Order: sequence, then structure tokens, then C-alpha cells
Amino acid sequence: MNGSLAHRLLSRLLSVVTVAVLVAGFTPLRGFWRGTAHFTEFPLDRRVHFEAGVEPFAAEVAMALPEAVAMVEGRQFRSFPQPVDIYVCASPATLVAYGGPAAAGGFVLNNRVFLSAKLQNTPERLVRLLAHELSHLQLEQHVGSLGYAWNIPSWFKEGLAVLVSGGGGAESVSPAEAREAIPAGRTFFPAMTGRLLFEKSGASYGLSEHMWYRQSELLVQFLRDKDAAAFRRLLVDLADGASFRRAFTTEYPAGIDQLVAEFRTGGAGKKPSQSAP
Repeated sequence: MNGSLAHRLLSRLLSVVTVAVLVAGFTPLRGFWRGTAHFTEFPLDRRVHFEAGVEPFAAEVAMALPEAVAMVEGRQFRSFPQPVDIYVCASPATLVAYGGPAAAGGFVLNNRVFLSAKLQNTPERLVRLLAHELSHLQLEQHVGSLGYAWNIPSWFKEGLAVLVSGGGGAESVSPAEAREAIPAGRTFFPAMTGRLLFEKSGASYGLSEHMWYRQSELLVQFLRDKDAAAFRRLLVDLADGASFRRAFTTEYPAGIDQLVAEFRTGGAGKKPSQSAP
């Protein structure tokens, strides 16, 4: 092996290692294989696990969990195919260690729901928060972590989670505020695929997360209200592993461009329901 070839191979190896370090340290994958043995199982509901110091909050989670599970199974037309596991974190630092944003109320990674015990996660909000995260978990359980990330676009995942949870994750932006922002140009155009890493979020469009979540909910609700049977078939097809692009164009043959135009000119003006789809 000559020196030039060895140099190129070493350079490529260093590039691969650098990317791997960045992915492991600065994306949610940093917590993908992190163990949870230090969490204690809640005795009255073995699906709930908690860190030391947050047992009262874990008890509230256990009380809210059956209602949240029922909401998701009823509104996404499928049961959970695998056990549900909830991990209650005692601090934002724990949430970050498992791959979540420090400010998040919760997130899903590797078939596990992690919740923050922060003060904003009040008992009044807890069912909505749980249902939001369980919406993600249920689809991920059906299609796998990679398929969920790669196949389903983030606006649909988040919009669906807000819709089925009755507004969970978008509480700081009202539907009226989200509708007013759209004709002013503070909005987004929906992608048709997801991303394995660096998934699109509100920041991708210059929007706050709650504004993006609420607008995504309005668009998903528009699709549901336009054709409830097509919407149900879309969710069932996605849970069966269908390509989002193919399933969407099959159920909504008008296409995303026309649907978004209709949504922006009239559909977004409808007051969203806070009840089940």
C-alpha cells in the first residue's frame, strides 16, 4: 500500500469516526442503548418506572396511563402490539442523557417513553402529555424505530400526536393563533418523508415548536375531516408498514399541493375539535 492510498484510507476512517462521535453525542441516538436498571418499578402499575425522588409523580402517571392508552388506541385504530414502558426522569439532565431535549415534557426512544417530572407537567396536563408520547410509541412499535423515523414525516407524527391527545404538546399556541399565522406566511410546507437524523422541527421553518405542533395538528385534522374513512385507512396502512408517500397519495389522490392550498384558503379556518377524531 503506497503512502497516498494509506493517507486516503486513514482520512476516511477518521471522518467515519468523527461522524459516529457526533451522532452519538449530539443526537437522540446517544441514549438508544442506555440502560434503565436504576429506575424503580412502580408497584401499582408495572408499566411505570421512576428515578429516586419522584415517586409521587410516578403515581400520578400511573393513574393517568389507562385513559391515555385508551385515547391512543381508539383514535389511531390499533392496539399497542408490545408492552408500554414509561420512565419518569427526576431531572432534565436525565432526559438529556437518554437523548431528549432538556425543555421537553417527554419523548420516545427505542420503544421507551421518557417523561420529565418538571413542574409544567401538572396532573391536569398529564393525560394529554402521555397520550401525545404514546401516539408516537404506538406507531413506532408497529413499524420499528427506523421505519418510523425514515418513513413518516415529522409534521404528520406531531400533528397526529397533538390531535389524538386533545392538544398535548401545543398548549401555548391556540388554534386561532395558529390559523392567523398561516396567511401571514409563518407556516411550513409538509414534506412527504421523514429523516433518520436531524428531523425537521419548528426551528426548520422559523416557528416555535408549539406553533409548528399546532399548525401540524390543524393540517392533520383537515385531512381527517375531509375524508374520515381515508384518514382511518391511512393510519391503518402506515401501521402495517406502508410507505407514507404511497399510502397518502392512494387515500388522497388530489395530492399534497392541492390539499395544502385548500387547507390554507379554507380548511384551516375550521375550529378544531378537542374530542376524539
